[in-house]
Amino acid sequence: MSRLATGQVRPSTEYPAGVLEGLLLDRMNDAAFATDLDNRVTFWAESAERLFGITRDKAIGRPFGDLLPFEIASTTEHDFLATLAAGQPWRGEGSVRLRDGSEMWIESTISPIRINGVVVGSVSVSRDMTAQRAEAAARMAVERSLRESEQQFREAFDYASIGMALVGLDGRWLKVNRALVRLLGYSEEELLERTFQDLTHPDDLAADLHQVAAMLAGTISSYRMDKRYRHKDGSVVHASLAVSLARDDDGRPRHFVSQVEDRSAQIDLDLESRVRVALTECLTGMPAGATPEESAQAVCDELATLPWVDFTAVAAFVDVSDAVILANTVPAGFPTCPGDHLSIERASYLQRRALDGPWAEYAGAAGEDEFPLAAEFGLEALAYGPIGNVDSALGVLIVGTSQADFARTLVEKMPGMVAFTTTSSALLAERLQGRRRQVDARRTLERTLSSRAFKPVFQPIVDLTTRAIVAYEALTRFESGQRPDLCFAAAWAVGLGPELELATLTAAITAARSLPAGTWLNLNVSPRLLDQPDPLRDLLWTADRAIVLEVTEHEPVANYKLLREAIRGLGGDVRLAVDDAGAGVANFGHIIELQPDFVKLDISLVRRVNANLGRQALVVAMNHFARTSGCRLIAEGVETEPEAATLLALGVEYAQGYLFGRPGPVEAE
Repeated sequence: MSRLATGQVRPSTEYPAGVLEGLLLDRMNDAAFATDLDNRVTFWAESAERLFGITRDKAIGRPFGDLLPFEIASTTEHDFLATLAAGQPWRGEGSVRLRDGSEMWIESTISPIRINGVVVGSVSVSRDMTAQRAEAAARMAVERSLRESEQQFREAFDYASIGMALVGLDGRWLKVNRALVRLLGYSEEELLERTFQDLTHPDDLAADLHQVAAMLAGTISSYRMDKRYRHKDGSVVHASLAVSLARDDDGRPRHFVSQVEDRSAQIDLDLESRVRVALTECLTGMPAGATPEESAQAVCDELATLPWVDFTAVAAFVDVSDAVILANTVPAGFPTCPGDHLSIERASYLQRRALDGPWAEYAGAAGEDEFPLAAEFGLEALAYGPIGNVDSALGVLIVGTSQADFARTLVEKMPGMVAFTTTSSALLAERLQGRRRQVDARRTLERTLSSRAFKPVFQPIVDLTTRAIVAYEALTRFESGQRPDLCFAAAWAVGLGPELELATLTAAITAARSLPAGTWLNLNVSPRLLDQPDPLRDLLWTADRAIVLEVTEHEPVANYKLLREAIRGLGGDVRLAVDDAGAGVANFGHIIELQPDFVKLDISLVRRVNANLGRQALVVAMNHFARTSGCRLIAEGVETEPEAATLLALGVEYAQGYLFGRPGPVEAE
């Protein structure tokens, strides 16, 4: 053990109002406090007062090491300090000496606090593990007694608080105790008819068997691992497994002794904590002038990095019967994008439910009231976190998972996982208030239109065989630096979508007159622009070259027949391309309905296609599908020669990407 040095005290760090309340999870029972870089206490929650017996006024401002001498176990002071200095959370155990002289064993998670990317202190969440430590010591004593007395073994085995089993060398359970029966949901008789392999989660089986083989080979005498079991009801049990090998008097392996401790509650707590910290960190780090769309997208992007999250969206309530999608991170092909308005029924349902706090439900369970098409795109469950206060919800955060194992946990055990803390809800609610003031957003877009504060850039499309440039795709860059997709989404949200799209298309067609002759021009349009095709037709007829209109598959199409008729009415020199294709089954129906001249393979298929047989198979399938449908393939996002060579060998005719040229102004071509 090593004692934490208190160091010299500098003035305490000032934190933004409310940040610590958000980070310290005021609903948790564990003791929470915060310190600055000199280990000086800057925040002392009521939970810390209860656990350590020290009032807040006596704790604030004092070095924690002087207040409660703390000794770390199972690590070194260097590891602790180096971990926090690197901006990473540290977790460990140790003892504190209380004011009455007694000793308490605590388990602590210490996470750095970052303000604008700079570590300014740390937040600690501690729990009293004295009883658990005593229980662990008791278990060790029980294990020693097992070797001394068979009778003692049976008593300790049957009445142990954790699951225990004797397992044969073939994996069959020979004896199980009551705790294991309760943990896995099977009766004792049912378990004895199965092997541990039968109930081990498929993703953990290989690692478990590897350890068993090493123990039988004599390489190791025991092992520990975190693993998942299949409960009888189909749910997943997270457990900590400890296995040792019992031998007979001649030293030959006899059977395994397994101890299985339920970790589901801790896993649930860790996941909830990760979600809450992610929400607070991404919002407190947002610039003060960030738009509601940018703030919402930051939340979606941050949550999408969590391993079980496959869908995120932030919907803002415009009025009592209207809700608009500000941002999302969705599965490929999902027909909802920023700027879309939900139906009156769904908007009303979300607003009613939001007044009662966070909730979660299985996809498909709520019929028309749930988020549209969630189940059709593989989502198993959705959790909803209201934004704002209980009297006036301003919006809702939606998080979905496609993992059946986690769906049950999300719905049945953790419906409040995405509940916002007071701080993070207030921060996003403040921005959503601005969303309701759409006049300002409209004025900004009107200024962008009047001053033409944007410019076209062009990226070449090449023939993969000859590397000759056959076309250019026109893209738009805004002087504000705003992401084009967010800018166009904002324009459609305030009723300026057609004006902005036509203005940027006009700039692209005008600038394209300086491109090499004989090349065609790819222009991106939304299906909504074709609802009234006359202005677009008049504009396209001013072009000096053939035009290819790119329609992304992420844009919903209300009526394919009307869309095809609108495209045919644009003229014979206008051809059609389906963008971002190849990411799901829904693409094929989209392509069949649109009957395009070109299909652009999504970058998710192209990236490292040379090293991925699965992607190669999909490209071959898309190529066959394209040829039988009478269209040609264009691969997007080609960055390396091996990718280009593989695509050519697989029959792809055209390509674009950084390997052939980055988007640039026309004078660079």
